[in-house]
Amino acid sequence: MTESSNPEPNRPNTPPDLHWGISYLREDIQDMRQDIKDARQESRTENRETNERMDARFAEVNGRFAEVNERMDSRFAEVNELIAEVNRRLDSRFALLMTLMIAMTGVLLAAIKL
Repeated sequence: MTESSNPEPNRPNTPPDLHWGISYLREDIQDMRQDIKDARQESRTENRETNERMDARFAEVNGRFAEVNERMDSRFAEVNELIAEVNRRLDSRFALLMTLMIAMTGVLLAAIKL
């Protein structure tokens, strides 16, 4: 009968400073959340700085490639001009050679007919 006289149902005995323990845990969780938030912000900042540095490097490399392309273009233009000059010389020599061959053929035919 003593159990029926107890108005509260069977509850586990809770220590009196459980409230303070839960309060401290709550503060610790909030601190951890803030630490995570700070770490994320720091990570974002570092990523942004890294991206900026990489963009600067890419711009520098692209500038160097542009310089090399300009130098190569000028070299190609020089080589193409030299090739064109050689072709002109060969064409004129070929024309001279053909003229001489035709003339020699004519001379030989004239010599044979006489």
